[in-house]
Amino acid sequence: MAIECATQFLDEIKSKGFRIEYRTYNAFIAAFGKHGQLKMAFQLADEMAEVGFIPNEDTYASLLIACQSEKNAGFKYAIEIWRRMLAFDIKPTPFHFGLLLNIACHCGLGSSESMHNLLFPPLPQQFLIDEEEAKDKEQQKISSTSSELSSEWWQDPDDIRKGHVLSNHLRPFSDANILKPNMSYEQPNLIHLRMPSSSAERLMLLGGIPGVLKHMQECNVVPNHIIFNTLLNLIPSVTEHEQALIHVSNVCEVKPNIQFYNVLILRRFRRGAKQEALQVLDLMREQC
Repeated sequence: MAIECATQFLDEIKSKGFRIEYRTYNAFIAAFGKHGQLKMAFQLADEMAEVGFIPNEDTYASLLIACQSEKNAGFKYAIEIWRRMLAFDIKPTPFHFGLLLNIACHCGLGSSESMHNLLFPPLPQQFLIDEEEAKDKEQQKISSTSSELSSEWWQDPDDIRKGHVLSNHLRPFSDANILKPNMSYEQPNLIHLRMPSSSAERLMLLGGIPGVLKHMQECNVVPNHIIFNTLLNLIPSVTEHEQALIHVSNVCEVKPNIQFYNVLILRRFRRGAKQEALQVLDLMREQC
């Protein structure tokens, strides 16, 4: 009912030739976003930019909220929105980070093809070779086609001239570069692409907890209870990971709250770690 009213109101404004103001666009995007109308929210954001308005932090928050309704590919859309937000030099807030992590917890990246295009722009086919083979080929003349290779985002000048990538150049994601516009890695990151099957694996695409906190620091954002409560839902249900998160929260001077401890107790009971769950009560008495 609410969506029908909002759609009717929007159509009426346009049919009468009224100019939609900045705040009105944001209000409509928020309304459609909160009711899961992802496509309409995106269309309004594009329309907003076309008429000369630059989306602000409220606009992007509403778009991220809309992504939460797309369980299959919401995380993919959220990454694209985040990149655009940074490209417009709009600084994320703790609220934006909380939304992003919540989307990583509950939403996927869509198809393997869409995930690949998100991580790696279309590239000329390259070959992975051994170090010894590369040394042998070093003595050979570089062909004209190799010299004409354009510089790709994951290659260094030597690789451009050689026209190949060395196998010892591979390394895992270590930060949240995936969120940055025109993301750039000095070296390739993946040999085989596999769709993340859990929230913990999607968190690793953001560089894990260190990568998220590093990106927050780059954006001058201080983590709060919402961030750590959401991170608890993202990490594997293993005591070592949970203890590490508590340690990191203490380092960041964010004391875990009641909600954090309640979720922690529930996680431990669900995996049959009754004694560890009861230990959380002692921890609560000490810190709460």
